[in-house]
Amino acid sequence: MKATLAAIFVLSVGLAASAQSHDSSAMATLVSSTAASAAPAHVELHGLLADADNTVSSTNTDLANLHVEKWASGWKTAWMKKSSHKQQAGQTADSVKQLASGLTPVIADVRETHGSVGSSFKLYNSLTLVCENLDALVEATHSYGKKEDFTKISADYSNLLRLRNNLATYVEQRAAVIDPHGSVAAVPTNAHNASTKKVYAKRKKPVLRASN
Repeated sequence: MKATLAAIFVLSVGLAASAQSHDSSAMATLVSSTAASAAPAHVELHGLLADADNTVSSTNTDLANLHVEKWASGWKTAWMKKSSHKQQAGQTADSVKQLASGLTPVIADVRETHGSVGSSFKLYNSLTLVCENLDALVEATHSYGKKEDFTKISADYSNLLRLRNNLATYVEQRAAVIDPHGSVAAVPTNAHNASTKKVYAKRKKPVLRASN
């Protein structure tokens, strides 16, 4: 009888140890899988720059075809009856066009330096400035411009935000490779994500920002 009880005890201990080992292995797999899914996807420089070329080229084309002076014949034109309002909108559009056209040489610099952290971060800052000013122009175009212009400009704005976020991820990854033990400040990749969720139809009069 004692031998039987001893055998049962040994078997129970063995089964418990086996179950614990299985649970630990499953937990380790779950943690590893969760960490992998949480990590940002690797951003490859060639694809990033190709996306930048296409996005900036499309944005510049749409901005070049944006004629604020013709908005009086568009939809929702009451606000544009005042010449000061039209002038302000025109100045903002000109500022955005100038800023966006300046992105092309900055992209070329990133390519020439093989994606150095310095040149990439300069492009990130330039994209941020364009997005901040384009935000106001998108709102004005929705409220007072033509529907087809708004469709194009708002799409450009969303694409520039996506490009900026991808560039921020690239800069962080490149910096981590160069200085893996250093303290690299994270680039605020989500700083303007909320802007893409705006419901422009609820806005009254946009605050246009014209650069000096």
